[in-house]
Amino acid sequence: MRSHFYADDSQLYISARPHEAANAASQLVDCMEAMAQWMASNRLKLNPAKTDFTRCATRRHQLSREALMFGGATIQPASTVHDLGVILDPELSLGLHINHPVSRCFHQLRRIRSSVRALPMEAAKTVVNSFIVSKVDYYNSLLAGVPQYQLDRHQAAMNTAERLVLGVGKFDWIRHLLSDHLHWLPVQSGSSSSCVY
Repeated sequence: MRSHFYADDSQLYISARPHEAANAASQLVDCMEAMAQWMASNRLKLNPAKTDFTRCATRRHQLSREALMFGGATIQPASTVHDLGVILDPELSLGLHINHPVSRCFHQLRRIRSSVRALPMEAAKTVVNSFIVSKVDYYNSLLAGVPQYQLDRHQAAMNTAERLVLGVGKFDWIRHLLSDHLHWLPVQSGSSSSCVY
């Protein structure tokens, strides 16, 4: 059993082969019950109603949809779970995690489009860095090894932000402008442990 503990969040992880999945689920529930007892003895409370869990596997393996019983509550497996802002799905494809910040970036770009033209370029760059680049850059090391078509969505958000800051047309060539004027690197996939922006 592996764990991570944060201020008000406890996360437990266990891995198992497909034929050991039932035993792993039992170990997980036993650990959660022991944790709940320890917390109760220290006048803390674990809320089973706020407990989420999911099972992850490759596409080759069929995942069990069996619920867990914990603290008198029945907890159904979730289709996605949030882990410090990262959206994890049962296949760990990170597709949903990429979709969420990219859609938020385009939403923010639509909101700031009218006001960014009234700002000097450095101020506009700061606004776009705050609202767009920070979202694209958040947990980018998780994206190492994802297919290029998923990274292209991040690049599209960066390109749109660049066009907005520099006032460049939709069909103009902008590749050189990323590094020359804004000092942004293109979104890349590689064998390294992180993507570079």
